[in-house]
Order: sequence, then C-alpha cells, then structure tokens
Amino acid sequence: MMLTALGTRREPTEADLAWIEARLVREFEYLDGFISDIETGNTSHQRALWRAGLYGFPRAAWVQFSIPEGISELMGVLPGDDCLGGSMCRCSLDVEFDVDGGAYVYWVLDPLAESCAVCIAHALESPYYFSPEEVAGA
Repeated sequence: MMLTALGTRREPTEADLAWIEARLVREFEYLDGFISDIETGNTSHQRALWRAGLYGFPRAAWVQFSIPEGISELMGVLPGDDCLGGSMCRCSLDVEFDVDGGAYVYWVLDPLAESCAVCIAHALESPYYFSPEEVAGA
C-alpha cells in the first residue's frame, strides 16, 4: 500500500520502511489478540468474519504515504489515529500548497460514511495551515 500511495513521486526511504515496520509490530499485536479470541471462543463467528476483514486494507499506510512527505509529521494526528471507528475510518487528507510554499491540509470526510464526532471536529478545524518554514523543516 505504501508503494501504491507513493506512486511515482519518490522511492521509499529508510524512515518510511521503519514506519512500516513499527506499524506491522502494532498490527501483529492486534492479530495475536484476534487469534487468542478465536482460540478461546471469546468471539462469535460473525464478529470474527468482520474482524478478519479489517486486515484487508492497510489504511494507515495509505494515509501516511498518499500525502506529501513531511506533512504527516506536522499534522500530529492522521485519519484513523484517534477516530472512534479506528481502522474503519474513511477520512482522508487533501494538501494544497500556496505560492510561498505553505501547506493547507484539509481533513476530508467520506460523504458515504457515518463519521464519528472526533473526525467531524477535525474536519471543522481544517484547513490546518503550516508555514513555508514548517514545511521546509519537516
């Protein structure tokens, strides 16, 4: 998903790969809990099917790498990070640069999704603005 999001903009860096590795460690912790719930019978068949579907689309990697490099670090929080729906968050970010190199970051709600109050608040607070100096330093 990282390579798809980056497209032809640039090659992955060592920092990108470290981010992916840290994210995988976290995902395997979730997966271990899921396997434990299945083995102990602590989940229904329907819930297990739903939960298994969460592993099909690595949304965090898409959000991280589909925006210009450095913007994710400036944002502090990305879609899915603090969403009440967790990995089911369907928000995205749209980044526009002004002529001076400043960045406007829009938190975009999916009109077909039922967005949580946290994501709605992020969208209402946007656009987030980062000065040319902040963007250059990221």
